[in-house]
Amino acid sequence: MSEREQSPVELRQRISELETVLEVGREITSTLDVDRIMDLVLDACMGAVNAEAGTLWILEDAHLLPLAVRGPKADRLKGLKLKQGEGLAGQVCENREPVFVEDVTRDERWAKRFDDATGFITRSMLVVPLFTDDISVGSLQMINKLDSSLFNESDLRISTDLAAVSAKIIVNSRIHTQQRLLLDTTVRMLASVLDARDPYTRGHSERVSKHALLIAGELGLSPEEQGVIERAALLHDIGKIAIPEEVLLDANPLDAKAWEQINKHPSLGANILFQLEPKTLIRQLWAGTLYHHERYDGNGYPVGLAGEDIPLVARIIAVANAFDNLVSQQRFGPSKGIEEALEEIELCAGTYFDPKVVEVFVNSTRARRTGVAR
Repeated sequence: MSEREQSPVELRQRISELETVLEVGREITSTLDVDRIMDLVLDACMGAVNAEAGTLWILEDAHLLPLAVRGPKADRLKGLKLKQGEGLAGQVCENREPVFVEDVTRDERWAKRFDDATGFITRSMLVVPLFTDDISVGSLQMINKLDSSLFNESDLRISTDLAAVSAKIIVNSRIHTQQRLLLDTTVRMLASVLDARDPYTRGHSERVSKHALLIAGELGLSPEEQGVIERAALLHDIGKIAIPEEVLLDANPLDAKAWEQINKHPSLGANILFQLEPKTLIRQLWAGTLYHHERYDGNGYPVGLAGEDIPLVARIIAVANAFDNLVSQQRFGPSKGIEEALEEIELCAGTYFDPKVVEVFVNSTRARRTGVAR
């Protein structure tokens, strides 16, 4: 078909379509929840094409599952699934070609059993594929125009644009999930290796992580932020892997030269983390490793940051780390009781530690102890 100039009406229509896609893009940036994003995409597409119902199908384990569903009887569709290649949605996912169907009862590809199961009446349909980088992800299905007209080329364009957005997000989400699982395994393995080197600190990383996670929750941080802090706390001392054993395990009080080596562990740890993959997730953790010995008054190391210039993850780990050091078995002296340790941390608020982090940790720890005592 030869190219032609678009009429003013067609241009306005295309601008309207693109504005819909941009609006969805703006809304997507406000959430990391893939299910919520798919709901946004489906709602936007149905509104743009004036559809009575719609389903966003996702391909998993040789089946298409309804990830997002809208319309009359939609609740009855959840739990049902298509075999790969079954129905119009399955065919479109497999062939990666969109389809218009004016009357589904005349199309042998139509999976009538879904209308039978839900009581919904399907008349016409537009289905577009979800795929990206040669990866089939699923299909986006629009059902029945509300004004009883047929789906048209404009409907196809906007549906295709939104399907492309959906496919990219789903694929990236799967990659991110796989990377996070790999990172979690690596983090716990490294923490175990570190703790195994020194009987006095065995379990230290896990305990600091537990305390840091408690603080993060009390501060109202998001689940994603809490996950970062939990992993960062597990690796806060990872640089000690690079400290010679004769220094790390010395039973005698350390001299100035030995302390100089010990004090390098934040920088050594940050360098170790930079060698790991995936870089996008590792970058979230290194601040906890590099800065957890900075002091709120600026007299810490290795950089001398002060106040809120110290990343929050490091301010949280600093308190969690100090508390565990105080109440755990010490190489050069007895451990302190929990209340004595909390009082010492309170005394250091504003000098060593962020006062807000101290307040949250001390209050929540005391409250939990009171609850246990009851």
